Amino acid sequence: MKKMNIVLLALALAFGVGCAKKSTAPVPGTINTFDAYAARTIGDAQQALVSTKAWEFCSDQKFPAQVSFDGNSYPCDPAAGPFPSVGRPILYKAEQSYNVALSAAQAYHSGASSDTAGLTQALTQLGIDIGQLLTGIGKGN
Repeated sequence: MKKMNIVLLALALAFGVGCAKKSTAPVPGTINTFDAYAARTIGDAQQALVSTKAWEFCSDQKFPAQVSFDGNSYPCDPAAGPFPSVGRPILYKAEQSYNVALSAAQAYHSGASSDTAGLTQALTQLGIDIGQLLTGIGKGN
């Protein structure tokens, strides 16, 4: 899980900026650089949340070989130790922020919304919540 903490730290630092940056490489299917930025931010946050959720499920189930959720299986690492109870509400808040940001990004991408300020705010909040998740669970190792 120390590797996960490093990944989460990198994500928190990247999210901490809170403003759209130009993408250095195109993201297939995106409509512009802001759409690409949103897609990358949400994709990175999703990976952090999946890793954290897998740790939580593994811990709750006493570290079986693997756990399954959202239609996928994930390996468990008993060396990770128990998931800190203080991390649960922070994880749930980050998941809620992810859902808000994902909805805003999907609306922007599809053209159903041109609210760049709202999407920026949702992405910024997601970054804050991922950073708080890192802080909350980082003390568990």
